[in-house]
Amino acid sequence: MTGLGSLVRLALRRSRWFYLAWVLALTSVVPLTAAAYEQIVDPGNADLLIATMTNNPTMRAMLGPPVDLTSAGGFTVWRVGTFVAAMSGIMAVLGVVRSTRAEEEDGRTELLRSGATGRHAPLVAGVLVTLLACAALGVAVAASMTAVGEPVAGSVAFGAGLALVGATFAGVGAVAAQLTASARTAKALGLWTSPRHTP
Repeated sequence: MTGLGSLVRLALRRSRWFYLAWVLALTSVVPLTAAAYEQIVDPGNADLLIATMTNNPTMRAMLGPPVDLTSAGGFTVWRVGTFVAAMSGIMAVLGVVRSTRAEEEDGRTELLRSGATGRHAPLVAGVLVTLLACAALGVAVAASMTAVGEPVAGSVAFGAGLALVGATFAGVGAVAAQLTASARTAKALGLWTSPRHTP
């Protein structure tokens, strides 16, 4: 993997604002939902409201079956967990394609390959940077949930789950970038298989 370190640094420099915006936006949704739990679920009629949400077929179809709506953490995972997971997958697909196929289309990859660069180093660098962004998202979500008073174990599990979804779709983005000749087609293929299209 000749030149991998230089390519990783280049990908970090070129995509830092892209990933920072995604991570901050997705992370902010989670603690805001947890903090709003007591306003949404009034303790005075909590049992009735929880029963209504649990038995609502429309909400179950959109958000999945609720596991624990009696705590802010359980409510947050049920209410926005699927959304944030889907968005982390989309971030990963777009990020990998951005660092691989799009760079090749712009001619930067060929310029880099004129030096001492391994054949697979650009792809590996793009995937590594995306995995780093997914890990940062997982850590940020876990820290934000802990900061609003949720148990550490559950917060870490939630953050790790989101990071793993992103990592999985980093692989999808890498495959899509190798199967297509353009960044636009690679994005379309990767997004078509993103979490929003999975049951």
